[in-house]
Amino acid sequence: MSLENEKGRPAPDGQEGKFTLVQNNDSPSLADLQALCSPFAPYAGLKCWVPWTLIQKSGKAKAGKVPHNGQHGLSTNDPSDWCTLPEALATASEWGLSGVGIVLTGGITVDNQRLVGLDFDDVGEAFELPFSTYSERSPSGKGVRAFVTVPAEWAASRQDNGRGHYPNCDHCEVYLGSGGRFLTVTGDAIESRPFAELKGSDLSRLDALLKKAEKIPAAVSMPSSDQAGAVIDLNAYPLTNEHRALIEGKIPQGQRSEVFASLILMLAENGASKADVYATCMQTPGLLEYLSKHPGKEEQFAQDEIDRLFGKAVTPRLGEICEAFKNHFPPTAAENTSTIPDDYFEDIGAEEAKPVGWLIRSYFEANAVMLMFGPYGCFKTFIALDVAVSVATGLPWHGHAVSRSGTVIYLCGEGKNNIRRRVSGLCRERNLDMKTLKIKLVRITQDLTDEQCTARLKAAIGTLSEPPALIIVDTLARHFGSGNENATEDMNRFINHIDHVRGEASVLIVHHSGHEKPDRPRGASSLPSGMDAIYQIKREEKGQCTRLHAAKMKDAQYPPDLFLQTKIVNLPFEEEDGTPATTVVLEDSEDQRAVRQEVLYQRYPDLKSRKSYLPQLLEKIHDNPGTGQVKLAALVGKSPDTINTVVKLLKGYGLMDARWLTQAGIDAAAALLPHRADIIFTALKGASQGIRFMQNETE
Repeated sequence: MSLENEKGRPAPDGQEGKFTLVQNNDSPSLADLQALCSPFAPYAGLKCWVPWTLIQKSGKAKAGKVPHNGQHGLSTNDPSDWCTLPEALATASEWGLSGVGIVLTGGITVDNQRLVGLDFDDVGEAFELPFSTYSERSPSGKGVRAFVTVPAEWAASRQDNGRGHYPNCDHCEVYLGSGGRFLTVTGDAIESRPFAELKGSDLSRLDALLKKAEKIPAAVSMPSSDQAGAVIDLNAYPLTNEHRALIEGKIPQGQRSEVFASLILMLAENGASKADVYATCMQTPGLLEYLSKHPGKEEQFAQDEIDRLFGKAVTPRLGEICEAFKNHFPPTAAENTSTIPDDYFEDIGAEEAKPVGWLIRSYFEANAVMLMFGPYGCFKTFIALDVAVSVATGLPWHGHAVSRSGTVIYLCGEGKNNIRRRVSGLCRERNLDMKTLKIKLVRITQDLTDEQCTARLKAAIGTLSEPPALIIVDTLARHFGSGNENATEDMNRFINHIDHVRGEASVLIVHHSGHEKPDRPRGASSLPSGMDAIYQIKREEKGQCTRLHAAKMKDAQYPPDLFLQTKIVNLPFEEEDGTPATTVVLEDSEDQRAVRQEVLYQRYPDLKSRKSYLPQLLEKIHDNPGTGQVKLAALVGKSPDTINTVVKLLKGYGLMDARWLTQAGIDAAAALLPHRADIIFTALKGASQGIRFMQNETE
């Protein structure tokens, strides 16, 4: 028998060959899980699975397959070590284990059908399966695994055979649960079909490969017999103290019903069959004593209770399992980890440490993922657009130099016309042509929790003539799809997709504050943990201004708070009713101007004692370049000696050169003369280091 895929039989992903969880330690995709779960669907939600790894044992030529969770070994005889299939896959991926396996210990019975695993080692070319059923390659690729189901009553009279003989293979092993055993499951299907339900002659062929049980209980159907199925070793299950007390007959009448129900549910959810649970109830004195409260009807009462409680034991449907798995592992392209590259590690001294890279000096870092949050109505979007226009044009942002200008991508979740109105107002205020702005609006709301949507966005960004300098997501909620903001898995997937899309661009995410905790962003704690910088926006009611507070910075010092106030700007059109169209822009508030003036005097301390007339003097020097000191003294109303002293200070600080202001002097004048828009614009357009004095920094 060839172990290659049948020609013309495509794998779930359209390629020949299945997923390679075992061989390459890769995380399987959702399609792979569906392919694996299709035959295993009735068992995937049961706690009968374990992850495993290869461990070389002393004196053994081959490494052994050992149930393991990445931290310690697992027992095939202790149900508390077992888990569901999605949980086993999650653990295997998280810890880089070899794969997953199904534990057959005690038997796995669904709808009165016992699962049987067949393991054929070192098969030859002429090998053929004894049954037409689901089969897959073993982890080594040299063997074949197959699974079938048989009637539970039939299985109860048979035992596992760990060393059987079968044509064209070294040996075969057949397991139906009489001993402690697990079989690895690879999903590398040879025959992808349902498990065969053996009957008649097929049972006879399987019988030849099995051992007869040493003690064969009477094979009769419930409830007519006092024995049906095999007695369960209850100590092999996760019993509570109440369960043990019930089994030992130590719980008085009137208090046993709830404990009995809990025990049966636990057995059902851990893979025990109805027949085995029935036999255990009828042959365990403490449980039989509980059933005897219905004299003469113990058997019927036991069957009715077992049927009722098994109906409450939930086995997840395949779709639910796949969805749970999808939340654990969004499908990603498989990476080959079979070989470790030479440059896997790097010496910490291989490169020199570098200074902080800025998008906008002192406030927004380059190549960073940032969050800006606040309550409704605090002008978050206005601030985001203000930043976007500065980055797109290279013009300073409220006096702070733009270090990296370029294209801005704006993911607008709602109100695209409102966005255009606000940007139009910014352009009119700054004398810019809106048509030349390097700002790209994304027309369609993006679900950034969805991998395919994220991939399309990344591909679209790749078509631009230059990579973006900034990506703005406004708001997180509008780009979160059907995800749950409070779920760590969903939030981590959102952050990972942001990192996948952005390349070396900075990302600014606009988000809402929590309802009960307004001083923190809404949603899972993994959101602020995953950000490089966080800015809290508050509406200062007393000052009638908006405050930007840096709550987290990746590498840089925390900048002082920034205070902004709104200014109404007329738009170049009228509303439908003929009234003037307006919007608002943000400008420095009185608080911010006071901060900047204080920064100025901290930088040039000898000028602070002249603050009563310094603004007027700088204004006269700006408006009358080349004017002598005597005339300046007359214009300001001070003595020539006083003006001479101040002019020397201005020249010493580099604010004045001969008889006119330097760029740094113009910047100083802009800070002290908020009513002179022409001086402010001259300062903003200046490209010298002098503009830094307008920043909120004291270095």
